[in-house]
Amino acid sequence: MDSVFFEKQRLAATSMKWLYIVTTIISSTVMFYVLLEEGDKTELFITLGIFFPVMIGTYVLVFQMPALTRVTQRGIEYKYKPWIWNWKVLAWNDIEKVEIVNIDPLGDYGGWGYRFTWKGDRGIVLGSSKALKFTKKSGKHLALTTERKEEFKKAVERFMEVN
Repeated sequence: MDSVFFEKQRLAATSMKWLYIVTTIISSTVMFYVLLEEGDKTELFITLGIFFPVMIGTYVLVFQMPALTRVTQRGIEYKYKPWIWNWKVLAWNDIEKVEIVNIDPLGDYGGWGYRFTWKGDRGIVLGSSKALKFTKKSGKHLALTTERKEEFKKAVERFMEVN
């Protein structure tokens, strides 16, 4: 399906990456010395053999998996593996309005990534504080952060005029 807008983003919060790396180094160092003091080297190797693949896998899932957004004739399509495997579609006839907003990832959504709120709103919140916020006819919202807010909004408005 042809798209008039396509964007690929990754979580770009550098401070979060550094926090993750530093926490991993500190916790592995503490584990190493505690298990070394106990004298059982087999337990040390097993623990670190489990710990490092889990931490590396988590890093890849959180920081390297891209969120994809596209505007097509069907509507706004988005996916963010491993949380959203198939393209989710916000159909044109379900959109009441669209606006560019500044969002506070912690204040508005409780963090970064694929987020939910108690009011039923959803968002894919990555490094940018700029987002397109779609108000659905149901009253709920979908926020998609973007680095290309003007281009994204123009593509959306072009289809909204037709539909």
